[in-house]
Amino acid sequence: MTLVDFFYPGETARARDLERRNKELEARRVAAGIDTPEWAGAQEAAFGQNGPDTWNADMEQAAADGALQGFHDLPGKVRGTLTGAVGWSLAWVPWWGWLVGAFLVFVWLGGMEMMRGRLAKS
Repeated sequence: MTLVDFFYPGETARARDLERRNKELEARRVAAGIDTPEWAGAQEAAFGQNGPDTWNADMEQAAADGALQGFHDLPGKVRGTLTGAVGWSLAWVPWWGWLVGAFLVFVWLGGMEMMRGRLAKS
């Protein structure tokens, strides 16, 4: 089962029937002198490039291209989401608040004791 038949059941068979009927009609037009054999050959070549035999490959290629583009866009989307959420929630803290917070973390991690020991050795 092809992708086309999965999403559009019976469409491939219907398209092949229409192509067969179109070839019969074109043969009658050539026999009646309405169209030339060269024109009929050009039409058949054009229809062969875009017929039901190419639909499945076209759908698979489009799905692969879309998946690849989504894979390449994913880091930017995640980064944008995180930057937006974190940037909005932390933007209200003033610059001096960050300095006070950094100093409090320094004290909490034992930075003052370390500094006392280093200053006493000097």
